[in-house]
Amino acid sequence: GTHEALIPLLEEHNIGWVAHDPLFKGLLSATFQKGTRFRRDDWRSRLINDANLDHYAPLLQYLAKPGGEKGATPAQLAIAWVLRQKPYIVPIPGMRKPERLRENMAAEQITFTEAELQNIAELAKS
Repeated sequence: GTHEALIPLLEEHNIGWVAHDPLFKGLLSATFQKGTRFRRDDWRSRLINDANLDHYAPLLQYLAKPGGEKGATPAQLAIAWVLRQKPYIVPIPGMRKPERLRENMAAEQITFTEAELQNIAELAKS
């Protein structure tokens, strides 16, 4: 895929990457359920819909397990996963409330096993 070709290019040229929207417009926050509807002019409707919720259900279900063990939200795990990829990749999640900023900042403290990192990567690819 695109990312497999991009990482070596970034490394070769010492280029950083700002990972925009690491929560996939909020879908990976696990706050939306099937049947969620937005106004037609709401940009979230293109990504947060029943088809994508079904498609990413295995990833969200997987995130719930280590999340519960680590006392972390799915959003924190998604951000923490991006933080653990490469030191020059920086996630920039959107947020509208101060509590979301605090939640997102706490992602930096989350640790993963190698197996957890690999499982998330595999589920995110599909």
